[in-house]
Amino acid sequence: MNHQDKDAPFHMAGWVLFLVCAFLFLYVAIRDSDLVLALASLVFLAGCIAFLIPLLKKDRKVTKLPSGDGPPESDGK
Repeated sequence: MNHQDKDAPFHMAGWVLFLVCAFLFLYVAIRDSDLVLALASLVFLAGCIAFLIPLLKKDRKVTKLPSGDGPPESDGK
C-alpha cells in the first residue's frame, strides 16, 4: 500500500465536508433569498463535484483481462 492509498480516505472525507458546506451555503442563500450567494454556492458545489469525480473513478477502477483463454502469445524470439 503506497502513501497515496493511505491518504485517499482523508481526501474523500475532506471533499465530503466541502460538499456539506456547499449545501449549507445554498440553504442559507435560499432562506435569505440571496441570488448571488445561491449562484456562488452552486458554483462551489459544482467545483467540489468536479474534484470528487477522479477520486470516485479511482476507487472503481477494474483491471481488464486480455481477451482469449490462454496467456499472450510470444513471437518466438
